[in-house]
Amino acid sequence: FTFDELCGDNRGASDFLAVARAFDALFIDEIPRLDMRDLNRTRRFITLIDALYEQDVIVVCRAAAPPFSVASTIAQAWSSLHGQ
Repeated sequence: FTFDELCGDNRGASDFLAVARAFDALFIDEIPRLDMRDLNRTRRFITLIDALYEQDVIVVCRAAAPPFSVASTIAQAWSSLHGQ
């Protein structure tokens, strides 16, 4: 799947859990450089990764930014969601 196929549309946790239950491994391609200006897609990505983790799905990603950069943006988004 591409990032936009999974996180570009209005999807929620139940959609991502259905994907997670359907696959043992998932490849996510074309993950853009995430930032706080694109908070909705960043939140969807967090929800997707949570659902995949809960179902023990192996995830392989190809992104436009190094992993530490993606993780930093996700941490910022998580903090804004939880008021920290």
